[in-house]
Amino acid sequence: MTALSASFEIALEGGGGNGKCFCDLGLADSVLSRWRKEYHERGEAAFLPQPCEQASTQDQRIVELERFCGQLALENQVLKKALQSMGSRSATS
Repeated sequence: MTALSASFEIALEGGGGNGKCFCDLGLADSVLSRWRKEYHERGEAAFLPQPCEQASTQDQRIVELERFCGQLALENQVLKKALQSMGSRSATS
C-alpha cells in the first residue's frame, strides 16, 4: 500500500483531520462525503470500473438508434421520390 492510498483510505474511513489530503488536492467536501458513502456501502469495489453490462446496454441502445435512423432515412427517400413524381405529373397536366 502506498502512502497516498493509505492516506486515501484513512480519509475515506473518516480519520485524518476531515480529509486534509482531499483539501490539498482541491476536492470539495461533497466529493469526499460521496466517496465515503460509496466506500462504506461497497468497499474497494466502489472504485473499480463498472461491469460490462452497462456498456453492452449502451451498445445495444446505439445499435437500436442507428437502425431507427436508417429506417427514417429510407422513408425520407421514398417520400421525396413520391413527391417528385407527383410534381412531375402535375407539371405535365
